[in-house]
Amino acid sequence: DPRVAARRELKEETGYVVSLDDVKDLGTFDANPAFMSNRMHYFYVNLDNADYQEGSTSFDEHEKITSSWEDKALAKERFRKERGSVFIAGAFQALEWYGL
Repeated sequence: DPRVAARRELKEETGYVVSLDDVKDLGTFDANPAFMSNRMHYFYVNLDNADYQEGSTSFDEHEKITSSWEDKALAKERFRKERGSVFIAGAFQALEWYGL
């Protein structure tokens, strides 16, 4: 179940432990339909409204991840300036569709 995997990845990469009910499915999108058949699953967790615990991270061998709190408007502006990835663009689009 992709939602279960999203919850697990959130815990592994940020240390945040949330209930499965707090993981909202935003949809599935083609990663790059021109030459790929895989799809991206997008999820949303509002930590302001979630009952969560902070735990330890559990990175894979070659992962180097830094988490930070970002204002959504500033993050979107930085994305536009830096010409971020299509995956981040998809995430922002999903948030807009759901008014988040």
